Amino acid sequence: MTDDDFKRIGSFSDLESLASFTRRFFPGFSPVEFEIKDFERSLWKTYIDIEENILLASPEPISIFLKSMLVRYEIWNIKSAIHGIIEGDDLEKKYNLIYRKPSLLLERQPFIDKLMKARKLTDISKAVRFTPYQKLIERGLDRYEKRGEIFYLEQELDKFFFDNLIENSKYFPRREKRFIKQFIQSQIDFYNLNLLYRTFYNNINVETIRPFLIYSGFLFQKEDILVLLEANDLQDLIDRLDEILAEEKELKFIINELRNPNPQLWKSLSAIFMDQVLNRHRDKIIQDIPYQSISLIFQIILVKQIEIQEIIAQAVQISLATTQ
Repeated sequence: MTDDDFKRIGSFSDLESLASFTRRFFPGFSPVEFEIKDFERSLWKTYIDIEENILLASPEPISIFLKSMLVRYEIWNIKSAIHGIIEGDDLEKKYNLIYRKPSLLLERQPFIDKLMKARKLTDISKAVRFTPYQKLIERGLDRYEKRGEIFYLEQELDKFFFDNLIENSKYFPRREKRFIKQFIQSQIDFYNLNLLYRTFYNNINVETIRPFLIYSGFLFQKEDILVLLEANDLQDLIDRLDEILAEEKELKFIINELRNPNPQLWKSLSAIFMDQVLNRHRDKIIQDIPYQSISLIFQIILVKQIEIQEIIAQAVQISLATTQ
């Protein structure tokens, strides 16, 4: 999308017109009905199709990386399935909430099928046996049974996504490894910042999130995260963050945005961190064809995510306006 296209997204006042415009950029976009849930589901399904096409056309080391990226959507499926089990949803409703393709591409479809058919927590434990998720889901379910909170299980899963990326980084192409590593670190920076900000914003005890922070970001080193954890409140957190980012002039504007929260900025923050990676490697990308290729893959992945988020945000605005 061009800048003008982004501006047009905010001009639509009905979902049908927004859907017609969206099809130009997402050819597979075909919501069953003009409702938020159908918009979101169809957009992410199309996005996963795009990622699949890139994966199938990529050499093996890059396909390993892209499969690691698909774990994010398998985790989405796991969360949806477990929520459905807790809520007592029937099988059809649970299947309507997931995306089948990620687990197919990851060759774990039987596991997801077993999980979808689970009716109680003990069934979940059986379904996850011999999968990469077994121990962390068992820990999360144990905490859920003791405290009645699903937060811990969801954070275990979110952290696993990054731990898995880090683990698989050993298989990345040698020439591009530094670039890919910094991409992962930039997304870890966003993950840590998001978790810390939500914790202080909602007055949550920082000890509850300490096990889920990842001490291997690019901007925020372990000592920085420890400093942020010692903040007294949200204002103190932002002040400490301001000091840490003192040398990062391109990111200083984030501090002002955090003092006056802007949901639109927060949605694109992971892409802003990614831009910093691209800028650091700009000359290398221009001169080196392998760098150009991997850079293009990252940009497609992130740009399409941002486009989807903008479209969904406008669909929500339209729905809210029509119900008032």
